[in-house]
Amino acid sequence: MPSDCLAITGSSEFAWIIGGVLFLAAGVVLVRWSRVVSAFVLPCIFLAALTTADSVQRSADAQCSPAPSSILQGQLRIVGGVVTSNELPDVVASNGTTSVTATWGTPESSGSDVIVAFAFPNLSPGDWSIDVTESPLTSFEFASSDLSLVVNSSRMLTGGPFNASTSTPINVPASGLTFEIAVTQSS
Repeated sequence: MPSDCLAITGSSEFAWIIGGVLFLAAGVVLVRWSRVVSAFVLPCIFLAALTTADSVQRSADAQCSPAPSSILQGQLRIVGGVVTSNELPDVVASNGTTSVTATWGTPESSGSDVIVAFAFPNLSPGDWSIDVTESPLTSFEFASSDLSLVVNSSRMLTGGPFNASTSTPINVPASGLTFEIAVTQSS
């Protein structure tokens, strides 16, 4: 998956201050010194400004959220739709005694779909059941999944939200397990 960080952009205030001082110095050179000296000093100032331009760039002011990872991780694919972080469902893994809620990455575009990575932090190998409970802010309809899920996604028949559970616990080996759940947004 691509990075959730923005590319390097912008410049620091230091670059603007240095640029202003260099501009004033160039003006003084043009007014006070001879043409021969000006012809030598101005290109030196221009080259110095070009040389330092890349070194004063800074990262954009945006939150960088790396894709989460663990031995049990996956992604939610919203087919042909858009989603914000507060619209994401709750995804919980349980082994009968312990429940672990998934952490989400940042929604990313993939063609006409949106993909959001998720992972269950500090999960140990073993048999885990997965429960997906829809956010009250967004309605999803089930499209497909790598896991065998029991899904209630029919608002017309049940009026209920998108809720899904694994039909049987899945064994998560120490080497890890990755899966995908695909949904579409319903109106």
